[in-house]
Amino acid sequence: MKTINKITGTLIVLILLSSCSSVRITDSWRNLEVPEIKGKKVMVVSKTDDQTARVRFEKDLVENLNKKGYQSIESYIVFPNSSPTKELSKSETMEIKDKLKKKWDRHSNSNHTKT
Repeated sequence: MKTINKITGTLIVLILLSSCSSVRITDSWRNLEVPEIKGKKVMVVSKTDDQTARVRFEKDLVENLNKKGYQSIESYIVFPNSSPTKELSKSETMEIKDKLKKKWDRHSNSNHTKT
């Protein structure tokens, strides 16, 4: 009886291990009609309520974009108390656009004085 249990247990483990497979990319897609954004101002927004993930993602992406010559800024710097998953009204959207223009101008000016 013990031998049958060992064989059954071994078979179950082998079946489970053989059913696991690694993930691989089989295809990718790129939109060739995307307008060029170099020379334009880009704000990186991570749509998550996890503040740690949001900061890490935005910071890393902005760093990489800026290294490649893009002008980008993190949304958590511009809007530190915002929730990127919250739906906004039209008036809230316009208010944010105005605030963003003002913040971007200050951010751009402070970066030029540092270099």
